[in-house]
Amino acid sequence: MKAQITKKKEINYQFKLLYALGMLFIVIGHGTGGLRIMEDWFPYYSFHIALFMFCSGYFYKLDSHEHTLQFIWKKIKRLLIPLFLWNLFYAGFVLFISNFGFKIGLPLTLEKLTTGLITSGHQLGFNMGGWFVIPLFMCLVFTVLLRKILSKWNCRAKEWILTALYICFGVLGIFLARQGWGSGQPSWALVVTRMLALMPYFGVGILYKTVLEKYDTLKNWVYFTIIIVLQLIVIGRSNGTVPGGTPSWSNYPATVSPIICGFTGIAFYLRITRILEPVLGKNKIINKIADSTYAIMIHQFLGFWLVTLAFGLLTAITHSGNFNWDKFQSSIWYKYYPSGQWHYGIIYIVAGITIPLLLQKLLVTLLHLFSNKQKIQSNNKA
Repeated sequence: MKAQITKKKEINYQFKLLYALGMLFIVIGHGTGGLRIMEDWFPYYSFHIALFMFCSGYFYKLDSHEHTLQFIWKKIKRLLIPLFLWNLFYAGFVLFISNFGFKIGLPLTLEKLTTGLITSGHQLGFNMGGWFVIPLFMCLVFTVLLRKILSKWNCRAKEWILTALYICFGVLGIFLARQGWGSGQPSWALVVTRMLALMPYFGVGILYKTVLEKYDTLKNWVYFTIIIVLQLIVIGRSNGTVPGGTPSWSNYPATVSPIICGFTGIAFYLRITRILEPVLGKNKIINKIADSTYAIMIHQFLGFWLVTLAFGLLTAITHSGNFNWDKFQSSIWYKYYPSGQWHYGIIYIVAGITIPLLLQKLLVTLLHLFSNKQKIQSNNKA
């Protein structure tokens, strides 16, 4: 999920910008704020998770299968172990705020602390953005094992064939979800449909890096015309709506068109970031967001919750507004907009990004202090 560097050890600022935009789109979608640029044409939910899978595929190293076990263990340490530990943290947090009447994440069960991370990802509310980690991990493991098996298969069309296979998996995943196979409820079937439905974008990410990128030279007006025409055809065949899917619960209005919309959304912002990269590529804030997507994905809802809490306390102190404490205490999705003005959603967006960054900074600082303390004690013993 984190932006990597190219083989030349040069930072790919275009993809850092792409990561940052993708993260912003997710926070906006969850935070119910404004800034919905091109929302009628490319709704964020129709492609933002697909965008992350595409970027993950783009940065996948084709020689990873040469050290398969090392690769898998590395992903376990970077993806699964932090997910498990943060789940424990939020379990404690949910238990703490329950003393003040909050029901979010309750009741706490062993399932929510263990298998719920896989079969749901929404079990505690506050860290529900982390559901994405498991399908990503499964796709990475599947890919490295598949390429291990096919490592001696040399074919000029190999990447095209593998990408076609991944797209077929995506169609299969959506088809199964539309048949009710794990759709809309926590289950092991839901895990499979999530992974399958997201695989096309990972596969195309690899294909783009290895084959297509060098041919991506169309003039902007031609490029955007093709995308808009394609999107218009899909919208027209879908009665004026964009048939984007919701992979978090595997709910899809159609089987193939959600995949097409995922690709058009990716393609649109892939070129947008190329245009903006000379101006914004080295922006420190953008690069910080791009390097902190895991933290933002996990902790954005804590940021939203703290903003709502601040609004609630303010209305209680000033005896004004119509803040609904019952809804706030029972739903992680409850948000408050003073005077009903949705423009205050910008505060939620900012908090959904800054609070995770501050929490990450605090954790890094504490680990650094602990590490230094251990070194000092070790030197004193020596």
